[in-house]
Amino acid sequence: MYKIFFYRKDKIQIIGKFLIEVMSETREVHIQCPICNVEKHIQLPLSLFETKKMGLVKVQIEEGICCEHRFIAFFTRSGKNAGYEKLDLAINIGETEKSEIKVSLRELLKQYGDYCVQNVLHAVIIDMPITILHTKYEHKNLAPIYNRFFANFFPKKYQNPFLFTWYYDLEYKKNPTFDTFVINTEGFIQNTPWQYMELDYEKNIIKKALDIIDDESQILILQQEFQNLFDRAENLRDLIKTWKKRDFNEALSEFQKYYQDVDENLFDLLIQIIQYRFKTDVSGIKKNKKKRRH
Repeated sequence: MYKIFFYRKDKIQIIGKFLIEVMSETREVHIQCPICNVEKHIQLPLSLFETKKMGLVKVQIEEGICCEHRFIAFFTRSGKNAGYEKLDLAINIGETEKSEIKVSLRELLKQYGDYCVQNVLHAVIIDMPITILHTKYEHKNLAPIYNRFFANFFPKKYQNPFLFTWYYDLEYKKNPTFDTFVINTEGFIQNTPWQYMELDYEKNIIKKALDIIDDESQILILQQEFQNLFDRAENLRDLIKTWKKRDFNEALSEFQKYYQDVDENLFDLLIQIIQYRFKTDVSGIKKNKKKRRH
């Protein structure tokens, strides 16, 4: 997320990112405070949108830019407004989440259903942004809680505490995005940006996690599992860089020389990790698309 502060009319400072002048390449966007409804047009660096490969651009608006309030604004990569989040509310929930909400895999499965949670876990594994649509009656922002919960399962090197976004459903209907994994609070999947694949690995990981009662032991075991998974993905990525083109089955057979227990479904997962998480071109591995089961 980018924090925006205005020090002079002709400059924008992006804290922790870079300093540029507005006279260089910028994009004008419209913002409206979700607290007092004051509206304003501001200039944002074009690079914020160009460097965003997936998901929404998330910008923290500080006091004095639009009004006296602080809030978070979401934009599509084309600069269209995609909703707001009251910053004070998000911070308060993040600070008190331990006393207010206890998240567990069992509770998530109960609330969202097995298939939805399997897909959520898949999205986290491949580092795909996740949007949770909520109605106007659902005020508690669950995104910070889910971000922390799922990040804990991964080795620090692979943690991403900003995958989940809490998003008003009516705003999404106005500005739908198709490059994020989108669900609602009832567990219905609205958009799946990756090519369909079986979720055998995710099913097995969830089952293994449910068999572990102690929370700390659960985290350690899952971190080891995911470390092993990403080690394999990195090794496969190195191999892919040496290949020009490979048929899927040919590539699988080649990789099985190093990892005999890797089947077609796990190989599918490794390829998606390389494509989305590691941002590596995998177009050289040719495969017929699988049909979804209805």
